[in-house]
This record gives sequence, structure tokens and C-alpha cells, in this order.
Amino acid sequence: MVVAEGVTTASGAYQLARRANATTPIIDEVYATLYADKDPRKAVRDLMSRDPAGDPPLAPVGTEPRHT
Repeated sequence: MVVAEGVTTASGAYQLARRANATTPIIDEVYATLYADKDPRKAVRDLMSRDPAGDPPLAPVGTEPRHT
């Protein structure tokens, strides 16, 4: 038996992200791999080559993120 954690929640997470107008590149690629027949290798390449410019900066561990 093979277990893949998160498969059952991928669709719900994707739909929730769309409703919230959230940028979720990992969820988008997981969804495309599971439900749109995207090659998993292409999904990883797309994630690793995407421009991170739109991502918010990370807060140091143990601190509250700054809202700008």
C-alpha cells in the first residue's frame, strides 16, 4: 500500500486559495500534477525557476511578521 499525505486535501486547499485570491505556487503545482496531468518533474522545475519577487520577505524565526 502506498500512502501520499495531502492528496485528499489538495483540491480543497486549491479552491480555498482561489477564493481568497492567494498566491500559492506549491498548492497550484500539486493541484496541476494531481488533477491536470502535469508531469511532476515539470512542476518541480517550474517551482524552482519561478521569480520569487512577488513573495513576501520571511520573518526571522521567533518574530512576528511585519505587515506592510
